[in-house]
Amino acid sequence: MKQMIMLFLLFFSFSLLGQWIDHDSVGASVASVKKASFPVELTGYATGNENSNADGTVYKTNDGARTWTNLNFPSLNSPDIQNIHFIDTLTGFISVRETISGNLTMQVYKTTDGGQNWQGIGPSTASLGYGNSAVYFISNDSGFFSVEDLIYKTYDSGQNWTVDTLSTFYDDISALDFWNGQYGVAGGWDGTFAYTGVLFYTNDGGSTWNEVIIPETYTSIVEVQRVSPTHIYALGDDGYATPAYLFRSTDAGATWDTLNLSQYAISNMDNFTSMYFRDENVGYIGTYEGNILKTVDAGLTWIVDYTFTGTYKRVHAIDFAGNTGYAFGESGKIAKTGNPTALQTVQLSQEITGFPIRLPIITPSIWELKRPKASIFTAWKAD
Repeated sequence: MKQMIMLFLLFFSFSLLGQWIDHDSVGASVASVKKASFPVELTGYATGNENSNADGTVYKTNDGARTWTNLNFPSLNSPDIQNIHFIDTLTGFISVRETISGNLTMQVYKTTDGGQNWQGIGPSTASLGYGNSAVYFISNDSGFFSVEDLIYKTYDSGQNWTVDTLSTFYDDISALDFWNGQYGVAGGWDGTFAYTGVLFYTNDGGSTWNEVIIPETYTSIVEVQRVSPTHIYALGDDGYATPAYLFRSTDAGATWDTLNLSQYAISNMDNFTSMYFRDENVGYIGTYEGNILKTVDAGLTWIVDYTFTGTYKRVHAIDFAGNTGYAFGESGKIAKTGNPTALQTVQLSQEITGFPIRLPIITPSIWELKRPKASIFTAWKAD
């Protein structure tokens, strides 16, 4: 009898982990949602494309994703909106690739009225238009913008920018995240056919950036998150039937773990596409096959918390505001945290391996860092 009670309690506790429910879509005309940002529980923004138009636009909700308004971002320059970050319900930033006078260029736009109007505030030197970009602002004035292997920083809302070159190689940084003004992380890929992920982190507000060596190939970083001053997460998955990896540091970047997530994929084509951690231990990953995976032990074990239905199910973005979570699938579909649902599958333990970092550098032009000759699982430092 005691064993039966314990089994019931175990099942009951697992069933409470599933908290996602079907929700209204962004709109029938929406082909896909790329990124989302919810500064508060009811008000949020999403970037995407209309079915009949390849140009990017911005959508807004004021009622917890029940209804959405197309803010009609100007399409004169064929915008590809790549990243979005709102610091409150009215003030937000997007990074955009545009065609201006026949040339591709990356730009940053800011709104202070909830997306009704946008002002270009990007650095005039950011003419690079290939690859990806990312934007993250700590406050109305202080923020970061990345393109290729460059990270720009401003303290006056874009009136002036400084720039750091993070690598002597061609790196393509596509993700930025900060815990506060001091602790941040950036990720992307190395620009080679090895599709190796690249990671940089800062513990001093971007004055110095530290490069992390990722030993696995085909690990392009798709999401990064600085969950706290000590905990950093990065999701690496290039697709092409390669394993997905979660890279984790629990000591502010001093050491790193590699978690192979292959066992949680439905098939070898189930790429991992999005990630969000609510705190140091509880996190979510979205997959190409429409699953939302959840961990409560800092990535050691995962369960399937929700599955989108339909032919095309890729989970493009996951975001939380307070206790409310939003996940965006194909064709503008939305799942939202609500009443508990049954657990679908349970997976067990995860093997962890370690990999080294390149220790603090001032700038790559001042410090020349060499790759280690020892095992990739041993620590090393610059000469």
